[in-house]
Amino acid sequence: MKPEDHGAEHYVYRIMDADDVVLYVGMTWDLNGRLEAHQGRPWAWRIRRVDVTRHAGRAAAMEVERAEIVRLLPLYNVNIKRLAEAAAKSTSGGVKAPYDLPAQSTAHPTVAAPPLGT
Repeated sequence: MKPEDHGAEHYVYRIMDADDVVLYVGMTWDLNGRLEAHQGRPWAWRIRRVDVTRHAGRAAAMEVERAEIVRLLPLYNVNIKRLAEAAAKSTSGGVKAPYDLPAQSTAHPTVAAPPLGT
């Protein structure tokens, strides 16, 4: 069984540029591998900062990821329109509308993005 298939620790990350514009919000159990994969994106040259929060399992991380995508409207999340539309219909029991995230005692400090070319 892979870690992503059960209650293993998961991360929600927010990738930002030098002006704190949110470029991408994602969720993973393999933070280093996922961030490395983003280095190959056409927009990778803009990455300057990554904020990370740790969550007890996949379900909790998915809920936070969805809420953050709707709240922050990252430039390069491809499913953002679908999530925003779902949030607008949330009064009928769909995806939860944006909310203030509780303070995360398990939050990582800001993680500096690796320099390009390394």
